[in-house]
Amino acid sequence: MFYKRVYLQGFENIPDGKPVILAADHTNALMDPLLVAIFLLKKRPIYFLTRADIFSNKFFIWFFGQIHMQPIYRPRDGTDYTEKNNKTFEEVNRWLLSKKVVLIFPEGSTEVMKRLRPLKKGTVRMGFKAWEDGADVHIVPTGISYTYHHGIRSEAIISYGKPMRLEDYRADFEENPKKAYRLAGQDLFQLIQAEMVVIDKPESEDLVEKMLTIGRNDFLEPRFPIMAINPRRLPYEQRIARKVNELAEADSEGFKELESKANTYFKTINTLSTTDNAVKNYKKANSFMVLLLAPFAKLLAVVLHFPMKYFKEMATKMMVRDMSMFTTIWTGLIMGFYFVFGLVWLILGISFLGLVVGIGSLVIFVFLTYWSGVILENRKLDKANAFLEGVETKSPDKVKALEDMRLELSKWIRS
Repeated sequence: MFYKRVYLQGFENIPDGKPVILAADHTNALMDPLLVAIFLLKKRPIYFLTRADIFSNKFFIWFFGQIHMQPIYRPRDGTDYTEKNNKTFEEVNRWLLSKKVVLIFPEGSTEVMKRLRPLKKGTVRMGFKAWEDGADVHIVPTGISYTYHHGIRSEAIISYGKPMRLEDYRADFEENPKKAYRLAGQDLFQLIQAEMVVIDKPESEDLVEKMLTIGRNDFLEPRFPIMAINPRRLPYEQRIARKVNELAEADSEGFKELESKANTYFKTINTLSTTDNAVKNYKKANSFMVLLLAPFAKLLAVVLHFPMKYFKEMATKMMVRDMSMFTTIWTGLIMGFYFVFGLVWLILGISFLGLVVGIGSLVIFVFLTYWSGVILENRKLDKANAFLEGVETKSPDKVKALEDMRLELSKWIRS
């Protein structure tokens, strides 16, 4: 319900029956491990480290322990953080020696950006410690990319790269362990980056995101499957980001020219109160079925979608100083509400209506919540298309100029 689609690729790169460290970029707090854990569960359950401050009481210590989480401490968590981390590292070593999959974020903290920050040394050190103790440790570089970090109905891309086997660094380790740590860390940095959408410089972010918006609307796919085993999407977005990165590095005038064209196009879109998707698709016929069902979907959404809006406002207030946890808090509150609401509904339904009707009513509740959202989403797109159609009727030159601007930017993406 929260993400429109999750793209997955590279499952075959996670070895079976081997101790594995998934080394991933970290841009979206607890959403990162949650997404990896959910979609990897059928292949191999994961164990992972997370920030110590969420282990705030005995219940959370017990609960997070049940879902294979261990705390990692930082200087802000007290002067004894090193001693506490040593106990965590010992637990990680036991996991690896028993051939578990351990998810680690080598950057050491979370920050919303589309680039990889310098890696801490702990990941390769933990890997080598288990390797010294006899484990054939494989480090799998993992990229977690989001189309829009804080947006509902956006998309996520999870990519697992070819594993890095620590046995391959034996000669370097025997010569000098520090040399092996350094070389493995350098290789790991490059390998993780290869699984991400990377924007090299902050000043390029706005232009890359604008070009990605156009590219995504050119890359339309069917609504299903929601979990898409699709190796094409990540390279497509990487290529767009890389083209802008290279232009910024090699041709500053060319970068400024492209930036000016993109800014003009999106400013014109905003002035006309329309969207890039509408410019691309406004000539397509609107759906009669969506038009017919939209009033009912809107009525259902007043009740069924209320938690999503309410908890968004709550998360915004809670995270006013630190937006890195915004999506985590928002989705956590939504999931908690729907879980409790669904459980109460199920108990009352079974108690008063019987087993079959009680369970059936819960299934209908989930069905209506999802599909009312889909219908309203499509209705919003249809309205934008119809609005631009109306603009074309009155001012065809305006819309033609808009289409020409978009076509030029789209051709640059495809060139």
